[in-house]
Amino acid sequence: MNNTVIATVTNAAIRPVNRRDGTGTFPLHEVWLSLQADPYTARGDVYNQALTFANQQAEVVVRTVVNERGFTNHYLDYIGPVGGAAPQQAPQNQQPQFNPAFQAQQSQQAFAQPAPRAMRPEATPEERTSIHRQSAAKVAAKISSNPGEYWSNVNDLLRFFESGVTPMTNNANWTTGQAMATAQAGYQHGDEDSPF
Repeated sequence: MNNTVIATVTNAAIRPVNRRDGTGTFPLHEVWLSLQADPYTARGDVYNQALTFANQQAEVVVRTVVNERGFTNHYLDYIGPVGGAAPQQAPQNQQPQFNPAFQAQQSQQAFAQPAPRAMRPEATPEERTSIHRQSAAKVAAKISSNPGEYWSNVNDLLRFFESGVTPMTNNANWTTGQAMATAQAGYQHGDEDSPF
């Protein structure tokens, strides 16, 4: 439910928040109002508008939402002049002035360095082989037109992934035509080496 009230903008800050998946941070725009001690989260455009109301009263639309995990979130959806009057503008070269002690505390909290993440250790040889097999099977499925060609491609791709060796690197005298002819002939195997 949205509430439209009159409140004083007491502070505003952008806080970097670490993503849950560990892929970096995103900016959280927070605005403190005289209504409560906790900040309100705002969209970037609403946050920028709130900066023009530093230490001034404004008409605001706020809402409180309890999410599915039970956390209470406060949102600032709109901020504008009381009764349509324009906010008092600070000079162009001057930033809005808020409570310095409060800002210092917020800045220290916002830019504290997160603990370094532990990196995943190198894959084991078994994991690498498994990854190579999976990759070879996927690529072979995309480029093959029949089962014989598929198994030939799987073997060639697996050999390449494991060693980096191609038919051309095994024999420097081979031509591209010979390599293509060998590839088209396919891998010769009996039913005993078929997995199904």
